[in-house]
Amino acid sequence: MRALQAAANLEPLEPYKNVSTPWACKCLKCGKQVSPTLNSITSRQGGCGYCAGNKVDEADAVALFERNELQPLVGFPGAGKPWLSIHTKCGREVTPTYSNVRMGHSGCKYCIGNILDEEKARTLFVAAGLLPLEPYKGALYPWRSIHQECGREVAPKLNSIQQGQGGCTHCAGNAPIIATLNNVTASSSN
Repeated sequence: MRALQAAANLEPLEPYKNVSTPWACKCLKCGKQVSPTLNSITSRQGGCGYCAGNKVDEADAVALFERNELQPLVGFPGAGKPWLSIHTKCGREVTPTYSNVRMGHSGCKYCIGNILDEEKARTLFVAAGLLPLEPYKGALYPWRSIHQECGREVAPKLNSIQQGQGGCTHCAGNAPIIATLNNVTASSSN
């Protein structure tokens, strides 16, 4: 039995009982205490859940987040669950998962440009010649604005502006014909 444990990089901490009883061992790779069964070891499921990536120690998770400029605000929720943190580089609250950060993904959607706060979104709209008329709801929502060049009300989405599409369908010649006819009818009756 000890040869099998040594092959799995484990040092037994208690006497062997049977194939299905957890066996307290120390992992010789990471130094953590684990309790695999002999069945799991012989069926090549591994001996140390931490080294296999199946278990996460909270101290290791915190250390990973801190190396990635993230300061957790609550206890570790689990590897695949959003973990409320502060991105220390920009100061924003974010909710990356341990699994995503471990795979090398950024912990801050703001800093990589996936999410913009209202100030940055407004700056992009103004640069595109648009004056927003209401609070920002998100990149995928129409944002009522005035196109400063023609003075018409439009409602482009921020992601369209980011992709280089013009903010005014009227000036681009893409306004629906009915809206154009309504404008002509309204101005001729005055």
